[in-house]
Amino acid sequence: MNLGPDREEWATAKKYAAATWRSAWGKWSDTDRRTAAEDLLSPFKPDEATMIKFLDEVAAAIEHI
Repeated sequence: MNLGPDREEWATAKKYAAATWRSAWGKWSDTDRRTAAEDLLSPFKPDEATMIKFLDEVAAAIEHI
């Protein structure tokens, strides 16, 4: 299943991730972040570019909290 910024699930997942991961985000490796995102976004399976965009947007949202 595809997921992208135009879907409601994207915004919901990003908001949840920013709110719940902010205390751990700086301690997590890139692999930890990706694994957490893959788990959160399941059953969606974003392609590589979309996953990078999601992780970048979560990082930006965390910085603005």
